[in-house]
Amino acid sequence: MNTIDPQLKLGAVSLSVADLERSLDYYQSQIGLQILAQELDVVSLGVGATTLLHLHYQPGAQIARRRTGHFR
Repeated sequence: MNTIDPQLKLGAVSLSVADLERSLDYYQSQIGLQILAQELDVVSLGVGATTLLHLHYQPGAQIARRRTGHFR
């Protein structure tokens, strides 16, 4: 069995969302993430100084069935 190198570092996850306000409400109130940075159509959330998630506002984004991404 292969093991993961203990020095491996993973970066933040990026998601496209059709409703930025609804997504922000969910990740803040249910997951407990905080807004760390906000630009026009991108909000970065995380804990402390660690960014864990980038939400990219994409009008009309739809759930992508049978794909690796959530939206297409």
